[in-house]
Amino acid sequence: MALESTTTGAPKNWARCCLAAVAVAGLFAWHGWLTLGLFGDSYPWPNLTNEEPVLSGRHPQHQYLGCIGAEAIAKTGRPCAYVPDFQAGFPKTPIFNGSRLAEVFYYLGGIGHSPRAYKIGLALTCLLVPLLVALAARGMGLDWASTFVATTLGILIWWGPQCRAALEAGEADLQLAALAVLAHVGALVRFDRRPGFWAWWGVWFTSALAWFFQPLVLPISLTLVLVYYLGAGVRHAHWTWHLALITAEAGAVAVHVPWLIDWVEYWWLRLPLPSPNDLLPHRTFQTIWNAPLWCGAAERLFAVLLLGAAVPGLLILYARRCRPTARLLGLGTAGLMSLTLLGIAWEPLGQVGTAAFLAPALWFAALLASLSVTTLPVLLWRR
Repeated sequence: MALESTTTGAPKNWARCCLAAVAVAGLFAWHGWLTLGLFGDSYPWPNLTNEEPVLSGRHPQHQYLGCIGAEAIAKTGRPCAYVPDFQAGFPKTPIFNGSRLAEVFYYLGGIGHSPRAYKIGLALTCLLVPLLVALAARGMGLDWASTFVATTLGILIWWGPQCRAALEAGEADLQLAALAVLAHVGALVRFDRRPGFWAWWGVWFTSALAWFFQPLVLPISLTLVLVYYLGAGVRHAHWTWHLALITAEAGAVAVHVPWLIDWVEYWWLRLPLPSPNDLLPHRTFQTIWNAPLWCGAAERLFAVLLLGAAVPGLLILYARRCRPTARLLGLGTAGLMSLTLLGIAWEPLGQVGTAAFLAPALWFAALLASLSVTTLPVLLWRR
């Protein structure tokens, strides 16, 4: 009987793997096509590979400062430089008009003004979105069906009005950092359940990626890491696990020490706080419900359904005794959503720009909602 079950189960497993590979490939192809749509609807590929610069939002500034920063890195090893243009000139620092992504694109593109290198780097950065969501889902132990649903929801959130507007304006660094934090949470859960070299490398890499995209997400990331350590650390009695975790987190910071030193040194050269464009004159449920933050009735309905579906997913994780995962995802969703709503209702918090945390909150909720979508129909069918 055992031999029969293994021989009959092998074709089924092979078929499932092939089906999962085809589904994942189709999902990434769809996301890649949407990414090419950023550079034109009719002929996106020639627009991606030519030398025409991106002129929307802050992209021209990123391209100009990124070119200067790449040249400074090649000469001095530091991205700081003095920009002689624009009236009396100004110092280019990581905290004031920093363009780290553009600097990397231009540096890898061969030092010099090359809009093609910037556009290709921007497209490759967009391709990280489904990869980071899938890594977070697999790290938390979700099956392939839930991972597929979570990645699909993550792509829909990325191409929603808020993230699309931030991407076209050249201000999507916070959303990218939030995705890196989400993948970091998945890596932490993986390191708790199956510690090893690759799990440790995932913790280090995702933390370093979040630091690179936007170090201002540090308070959120540290809160999640602290909650994770308080819940998971007590189960690991050997000191090597704790040392490995500390080494991964500290090593992620050590990679960015050169520009973080400049960031601290020039802290006084900072931009003014952003104006609270979405603050509401009356803080009531109706005004928050109709706030421009939601970008429309369809987007608001999608967010409400996603957050509602996240509640059963949280209960499913607790029923499966995956309490650290449930705590991290629940805290991330509730905390980011609370900051989003408080930011449009309370002026001191809204000036920091917390309205941009809507998409990160939905990404955390997407992992919980994927469990509801794939598990609840099976449970109802069995009953």
